[in-house]
Amino acid sequence: MSSATTLYEALDAHGVAANPDLIAAHEDAGAASEADSSPGLIGLVKSLLTRDSETEPAPDYLTPDVLAQAREYAETAMIVVGNDGAEAVDFTPDQLRLTPHQEDLVEKVADAFEEVIVVVNSGNQMELGFLEDYPSITAAVWIGTPGPFGGEALARTLTGEVNPSGRLPVTYAYDLESAPAVENFGDYRYSNANRAFLDYEEGLYVGYRFYETYFQDDDAGYAEAVQFPFGHGLSYTSFKWTAAEPAITEENVTITVEVTNTGEVAGKDVVQVYARAPFRSGSAEKSATELVGYAKTETLEPGDSQDVSIEFPIRDLASWDSRAGGYVLEEGEYELSVATDVHSPVTTRVVDLDEKVYDTDEVTGAQLQNRFADLHGDLTYLSREDWQGSYPQSPEGERTASEEQLAEMEPTFTPADGPAPDYGADNSLRLSDLAGVPMDDPQWEDFLDQLTLDEQIDLFMNGGWKTAEVERLGIPAATFLDGPAGLNYFFGDFEAAAFPTEVVIAATWNNDLAHAIGDAVGAEAQAYGAQGWYAPGMNLHRSPLGGRNFEYFSEDPLLTGKMGAGMIAGAQSHDISVFMKHFVLNDQEINARSGVNVWVSEQALRELYLRPFEISVKEAEATGVMSSFIHLGPRWAGGHEALLGEVLRGEWGFEGLVTTDAVLGSFMDPEQAARAGNDIMLSTVLPGAEKSLRSALEEDPAGLGWALRDRVQQILHTVANSSAIGSPAAAG
Repeated sequence: MSSATTLYEALDAHGVAANPDLIAAHEDAGAASEADSSPGLIGLVKSLLTRDSETEPAPDYLTPDVLAQAREYAETAMIVVGNDGAEAVDFTPDQLRLTPHQEDLVEKVADAFEEVIVVVNSGNQMELGFLEDYPSITAAVWIGTPGPFGGEALARTLTGEVNPSGRLPVTYAYDLESAPAVENFGDYRYSNANRAFLDYEEGLYVGYRFYETYFQDDDAGYAEAVQFPFGHGLSYTSFKWTAAEPAITEENVTITVEVTNTGEVAGKDVVQVYARAPFRSGSAEKSATELVGYAKTETLEPGDSQDVSIEFPIRDLASWDSRAGGYVLEEGEYELSVATDVHSPVTTRVVDLDEKVYDTDEVTGAQLQNRFADLHGDLTYLSREDWQGSYPQSPEGERTASEEQLAEMEPTFTPADGPAPDYGADNSLRLSDLAGVPMDDPQWEDFLDQLTLDEQIDLFMNGGWKTAEVERLGIPAATFLDGPAGLNYFFGDFEAAAFPTEVVIAATWNNDLAHAIGDAVGAEAQAYGAQGWYAPGMNLHRSPLGGRNFEYFSEDPLLTGKMGAGMIAGAQSHDISVFMKHFVLNDQEINARSGVNVWVSEQALRELYLRPFEISVKEAEATGVMSSFIHLGPRWAGGHEALLGEVLRGEWGFEGLVTTDAVLGSFMDPEQAARAGNDIMLSTVLPGAEKSLRSALEEDPAGLGWALRDRVQQILHTVANSSAIGSPAAAG
């Protein structure tokens, strides 16, 4: 049974009385009672319609008598608008706008009351222009999808017990279809292959990167396009900022800002730093501005001050340039703005920087190079040099895949020379003997020699929420739990804490809080005896239409990466593996599970979509990754050697376990996974896939055999260093 607090209960507990007659009229008209409704959908006055019933008649419970009684009862009305995002389905633009029935509801309430509060209960950006159409709408608050105690948090905020300090992690445009990514969002198919495709022709220009660049010399146009900028937020108090000159070393920039609470109540503030790089014709694409750092203050009492410092590497100002095969920092003037949101600078400083090419990874020293040139496709990407000529256009009709692309979609492999691995040796080793032993220690070879081929296939193929057990060698099963907003388990009774979804966590702009949530989930996983967590979701809000945007942090890779790193570090402090997902490009749900072929520029891939994962590998030492359903160009992510081997492990130095997403189609080929570095298949029983793997092993016992052995070693290294080794199964 849910222990969630309803909004009515929360308001009552904080001294705000809800109108019982209005509630009764609402329920008599057919609405579910507040106590029985989903804790993520809360409200006093709300639409009675679901996403699938927009055209059905709505019961009109707001009769003149009901409205008259409501005005008599209270001077203030509250309306909740929102929607349900869900896995496996995306939104249409109309589903993120008020329906005609909702418009009627808003109009009636706004006309009847002098003070109206609108609560936006949506994990996706809705079109909110209606807030400006009624003088009586004097307040609006976005709560996202806040979880079972969202009503309590909202009540405390509305009564002033809590001073809001969140900032938007996405851009709110008046017309959500003005985002260029919307032009290539949906269902597009090849005429000569049973496969869908998707073009990321907007390139770098996602979210605020588009609006700030496209309208950088057009203030009037920007004001007409953007209602609430990325990073926007309000407070019940006011703050004064005093920014020092940037301190620049050979590698880093540090900006220190004194924040003073100049208002009458305590509150927190968020300091954001954005950079504007010089752009020249013929250079790599650059958005007009990008977030390079942020910091959140402690709670400041009226009159109190705090110095916050935002430090970031100069390297972060560089852009991926495919001509150089690395990141290039162009010579010139860089504007660094301390801002309250992406469009509201408080102080701007200009620094001169010399040109520099970064052709090695800053952590591992690995050589950088172009690794995804084959993903560009025959596309024209949006460019500042020719906005009109390069603006994305939705594909018309079906596209024909080339013979080369078709061949890449079904790769073949040449058998390797040399001996196959040994199987079934008796070396008297148990997995507990390998706990804490480095992967390159010779003891691992002796242990792996003991496994039969059948046991290795079982370990690799059957990784759905558990790893396989091999009792004779002391190999226990490790349990991995799903859930981006807390733990859940599909195969038994399991009740765990529920948390706000990731878009709400990102809106705090509080890295420490993200760490605390990860810490709580990790402690709970440890208490339940779980060894892994399939989370956090770290794809981007490429478009407002993404059905899973609520479980992804942000439209910005830095904010997403920092939040993800905090959550991962918190959870991993309890010795569980955290599988950040979905690696990579799972930014829409339509056709995702059929392995849609995504075409993207290497610059956009590296600077936007890979960046959050890179931050989490380097800053949180992430121990797990979930590869996505998506094809990068022609090749499935779980079978993409450049992605998993050359970049994830090679450039970034990742040393953990890679699992697939749930195996739902034959395109998720275990042979490709084993060869490319995807360690385990998130599946239970897949006779067809296992048969194909065995057939491939017969054809290539050496090459594929050693690849499979490498995958199994990574699985066992993870289990050997987990709490599963202390289980009865491990003791034999």
